[in-house]
Amino acid sequence: VAVSCPYDTEVAGRALSAPGLLNDWLFQPNLMATVKRLLRRNIDVIKSSPLNYDIDAIMKASRMSEIDDLVTARTYGHKDCWAYYRAASSVEYVEKIRKPFLAINAEDDPVTPISGVPKDKFANNPCTALALVKHGGHIGFFTGVMSPKIWYLDPVAEFVSAVLDKPALITMQFGLLGGMVDLTETRLATPQTAADFSFPIATPYAIQVEFMQRLFETLERGEFGIFESPTGTGKSLSIICGSLTWLTHHHARAPATIDKDDDRPVWVRDYERKQRESSVNPDAVAREKYENWAKSVRRKESAEQRERKQNARRVGAVRAKASKRGSEQSPHNSDDEVVAEYHSGEETKGDGEYSESVRKLLHARSQNRVYEDSDIDSDEDTDQNAEPEEPSISKIFYASRTHSQLQQFISEIKRTKFGHATPCVTLGSRVQLCTNDEVRTGCASAVLNERCLEMQQNGGSKRCGHLPVQRTPMLDLKDHMQTRAMDIEDLVVQARKLSVCAYYGARASVQQAHVVALPYNMLLSRSAREALG
Repeated sequence: VAVSCPYDTEVAGRALSAPGLLNDWLFQPNLMATVKRLLRRNIDVIKSSPLNYDIDAIMKASRMSEIDDLVTARTYGHKDCWAYYRAASSVEYVEKIRKPFLAINAEDDPVTPISGVPKDKFANNPCTALALVKHGGHIGFFTGVMSPKIWYLDPVAEFVSAVLDKPALITMQFGLLGGMVDLTETRLATPQTAADFSFPIATPYAIQVEFMQRLFETLERGEFGIFESPTGTGKSLSIICGSLTWLTHHHARAPATIDKDDDRPVWVRDYERKQRESSVNPDAVAREKYENWAKSVRRKESAEQRERKQNARRVGAVRAKASKRGSEQSPHNSDDEVVAEYHSGEETKGDGEYSESVRKLLHARSQNRVYEDSDIDSDEDTDQNAEPEEPSISKIFYASRTHSQLQQFISEIKRTKFGHATPCVTLGSRVQLCTNDEVRTGCASAVLNERCLEMQQNGGSKRCGHLPVQRTPMLDLKDHMQTRAMDIEDLVVQARKLSVCAYYGARASVQQAHVVALPYNMLLSRSAREALG
C-alpha cells in the first residue's frame, strides 16, 4: 500500500522548488529547518569528507533542491539534483509489480502533482489498483466537518483484509498473488500417492513421495523452495513428476468464483460486476488471434507454392518452344528468346493467358536476376500480415550446468507419461543447434555466432538456407515440438528434415512450451532472459 507516493521524484522535486505561497511559507521553511539541524549535528563528519562539500553554500540554501544538489547528488555520484531525482524515481517500476498493490493519491497534492502519477502504468498492470481522488492534498485525506476523521485507513484495512483472508477476491482483482501463480478460491489438493503423481516406478522410496508432495505444495503457494535429497534417491524423476503433475492440474484449474457474502468491500463487489459484464479472456483472444494468423500464413504460402509450380511448368513449356525455334533458326540468347516468345504469345492470346506472377518471373529472367517472393504484390496490407505476439502459458524452467545433464533430464521425462504429450523445449547455443553444415564445420563458437548473424542480413543466395523466407516450415517445426518432449538431438534431427534452423526454432517455441530446459547462464543472464521474452 502506498499513500501520496511521489512516483516521479523529479516532478515532485520541481513542484516543491517552484515559488509559491505554500512552498515559500510552509513546506520549504519546515523542510530546511529540519535538514539544517541534522547537518549542524553532523558538521564534523561533513567537513572530513573527501568530497569537499561547500559548507557555506549548504547553510545558505533556501530550497531542498539546493541541498540535494550540493550534498545528496554529489554523495551518490549524480550530475545534479535533477539527475538524482530521476534515478530515485519509482515510476518505471510500477509496471513490474507482481503482488497486490493499492495506491492512493489526490489530484490536488502539492507535493506529488498528478502529472507525476503514472496512471497508464497502473491501468495496464492487473496487479495494481490506483485510487485517485479530487481532494486530499498530501496525506490529508479527512472526512467530516465537526469531527474530522482520516478516511484512507478504512479502504487500506479492507484491502489488507481481503489479501489475507480472501485471496480469491484479490486474484480476480489483481491476477497474481504469491509470486507468478494465479490462485483460485481453494488451493489444489496435494496428491497423496506415487500413482497420483504418475510416477513410473510402482514402489518408490518414501522420500520420493514426500519430495513430490512438498514440491507440489511449494509451487501451488507460489513460494521459493530449497530441496535436498540423498544421492541415488531419484531426484530427477521426483522433480519431473512433482512439477509436471502440478502444472497439469494448474492448466486444468477451474476459474475462481467470488463468494457472495454481503460483508465484502464495495470496491471488490464493483470490480466483480465489471468482470461479469466483460467476459472476454485476453489470453484466449490473443491465442485465437495468433492461431488465425498461422492458419492464414499456411494457406497463403501453400497457394503461392502451387502457383510457383504452375508458373515453372508454363515457363518450361515456353522455353522449350523457344529453344526448338532457336535451333531451327540462328542461335540467340536463350533468355531473350524466352521473353520475346512470351510477349509475342501474349499479344495474340490476350492478357488472361499468363498470370502476373509468370510475367514478373519472365521479366526477372530477362534481367538475369533471381526471382523472389517479394516480387509478388500482396493484396493484404503489410501490417495485417505482421506476426502477432504469441501468448505465453505457465511453464517449468529446468536449469543445469551442462548440456549432458539437460539431455539426461529430457530422457527422464520420456520415461514418464508426460514425455508423450508434454511440449518440451531444450535451449542451447548455435554450436549445439546450428543445422547448416557449411557454416558450422570448423567454426569456433564466436565465429559461428558472427557468421550466423551475417547470413541473416544477407539476401538472395547468400542468405542461410535454413532460415527460409516462408514461415510455414518454422511453424511446422513448432508443431512437432508441441507434441512431445524433444532433446537437442531430437530437435536437430527434426529441423534437418524440415530444412529449418533448430536454434531459432527452439526459441520460437518457448511461449507455448510446458517445460523449458536450459543452461544456468541463460537463466541468470538478464539479456538472455529478455531475448527469450
